[in-house]
Order: sequence, then C-alpha cells, then structure tokens
Amino acid sequence: MDLDQKIILKEKASQLPTRPGIYFFLDKARQIIYIGKARDLKERVKSYFQPTSDPKIKHILQEAIDLDYLVTDTEKEAAFLENNFVRRFQPKFNLRLKDDKSFPLIKINLSEDFPSITLTRRVENDGARYFGPFHPTHQARRTIELIAKYFHLRTCSGPLPQGRKRPCLEY
Repeated sequence: MDLDQKIILKEKASQLPTRPGIYFFLDKARQIIYIGKARDLKERVKSYFQPTSDPKIKHILQEAIDLDYLVTDTEKEAAFLENNFVRRFQPKFNLRLKDDKSFPLIKINLSEDFPSITLTRRVENDGARYFGPFHPTHQARRTIELIAKYFHLRTCSGPLPQGRKRPCLEY
C-alpha cells in the first residue's frame, strides 16, 4: 500500500463507530484478506496503524487498500460472526479460525430407544434437534449435565447393546 492509501485507510478507521463488530481488510481485487472482531471497532482498527513489529499486521497493511465493517449488538455476536465469516471466505491472514473448528452445539436425539444428549460441532440431517451455538464450550458441557440429570437423557455415545434395559451406567 502506498502512503496515500495508508492515510485514506487511517482516516476511514477514525470514522468507525465505537461499537462491537467485525471488520474486513480488502485487497486491490476487493478480496477479503483479513477479518477481525472488536469490542470497539474504531479503537481496534486504529491500532493497526500504530508502529508495530508484528509481521502479520505489516503484511495486512501492505496488501489492504480498503476496509469495511459490520456493527453487532454484542462482542459475543461479533465472535460468532467472525468465526462464520472466516470459515466462509478463508482470508489469507486468518490462520487461527480456518481449521473449521466451529462453536459447539447440543444435539438431542429423541428418536432412539434411549434418548441421548451430546456435544457436537456439526449439524447433520438425522432427525435430531440441535441447540446453540455455545461459547465457551464449558457452558455447553454444563448445560448437557443439567439437561441429562433432570430429563434422564443418556450421555454415552455409540451403538446400543441389544436387549439391555439400560444403555450405559449414566442412564
């Protein structure tokens, strides 16, 4: 990026709202090269224009010619959107979230002889009900414990043994 373009981006960053959201750096082909989340969009994006020794930030700014943003109601919503957008657009500088490790969901399968509740990261077309996403993961695990306890759902996975009256020790 040349100096004029950097000045334009810096000015654009100073005009961003002081709200939570996600931001996008775009290259000359208008491809998204980086997606980030922020509690305060203005302060977070302005921080990219401070002196830094971080090579990733330097590379982003060398290639970026524009930026865009999306305001969210909460930081949590921004985190979910960032995760989904990174998986969808695969920006070259977002290495951390590219592994498709999505947020956990709770899966309840009531169509089995012994209904089950499990933690999953993918929705399948299997007739089960899915709830979530949850963040952090421990909230989903705690929710599963409570639901299993009060509604007597099994938490064990795998095939059920034929002819047993109980599928597992926890049921």
